[in-house]
Amino acid sequence: MLIVFTISSILVLLFEIIFLLVNASGMHWFLHVLLLGYGIIGSILSIRKCVSNYKDNMKFEYESLGIKYLEGKGVKKDYNLAYNYFLKASSYGSLESMYRIGQMYDNGYGFKQSYSKALEWYLKAGNLGYAKAQNAVGNMAENGEGCKQDLIKALDWYILAAEQGNELASKNISGLKGKIDDNNLLVDGLNYYFGKDKERNFDKAFIRVRRAAYLGNKESYLYLGEMYSDGKGTFMDYNKAFDLYLKSAETGHALAMNRVGIAYLKGYGVEKDLKKAYEWYLKAASYGESAAMCNLGDMYSSGMYVKENEYKAFEYYMKSANLGYLGAYFEVGYCFYYGKGVTRDYAKAIQWFNKGIKENDEKCEYGLGIC
Repeated sequence: MLIVFTISSILVLLFEIIFLLVNASGMHWFLHVLLLGYGIIGSILSIRKCVSNYKDNMKFEYESLGIKYLEGKGVKKDYNLAYNYFLKASSYGSLESMYRIGQMYDNGYGFKQSYSKALEWYLKAGNLGYAKAQNAVGNMAENGEGCKQDLIKALDWYILAAEQGNELASKNISGLKGKIDDNNLLVDGLNYYFGKDKERNFDKAFIRVRRAAYLGNKESYLYLGEMYSDGKGTFMDYNKAFDLYLKSAETGHALAMNRVGIAYLKGYGVEKDLKKAYEWYLKAASYGESAAMCNLGDMYSSGMYVKENEYKAFEYYMKSANLGYLGAYFEVGYCFYYGKGVTRDYAKAIQWFNKGIKENDEKCEYGLGIC
């Protein structure tokens, strides 16, 4: 007890001195917590909270003062004072202040204009995820201010800002349309995705396909959705995947329509809705999408949303298989073997199972095994 008390006393004395130097109110708060019986561990946690609160308060105070003197709000404009307050706020982690210093150098407020120093400060805040600074870095890259002009880098920075809801960045992306070949970006991305003429690399594929999508390339929405759905080159995000599938489907992409149907059927990124799943499958099938036809067959076979109907199920399976959809080969073979929706025919069942086996379909191997 005596040893613990002695250590605790030393810690209290040390932290008293620190807080007397930095923040008197913080010290009083800490002592109050200690007296309440939190002990050594509680005291350390209290100190951390005190320091964090102190930093937040200082950051806000200095940042607010900087803005007042920069813009002349209630005080006479003073760029030197504004800069010094922003500098102090930046030392406490104020991203807005880092951005503001960048603006001051960018526009020559208080000292000679310097694009290189503006870029340096924008990058400090931008690399820490501050959207306004990310947009500013993009703007400098687009115009070749403080760095070599690079439209692709500009696009990447605009995308980072736009994904946080920065409207100005979204407008700037629109301004790049026609200046960058989005189709080349997509082709390059897909080459990385499928490993065609390049070593397969999902990270590089994602970056390029996302660029194409932001530039309005309609074909890219589907592939970007698949990357989010499968977590390839990025984190898995069913909500983003669904939004992209829907965006693609609304442009008339049949494969995307089928993906939207799957999302509604399974509740991936959207509330489960069998009616909508059926409608999207039907729409995709009307465009000749073979996978959607097979999915319609599944719905009629199991009675999902629609009334169970073996004949309609077989009809859709057959349409899908005749269009070369591998997933339908087993279903057609199964229907022929058991006489579901069609007259039983073992020879045709074996024929369809063998057709699937030639394309390494494991279900068809199982199907042939039961014949």
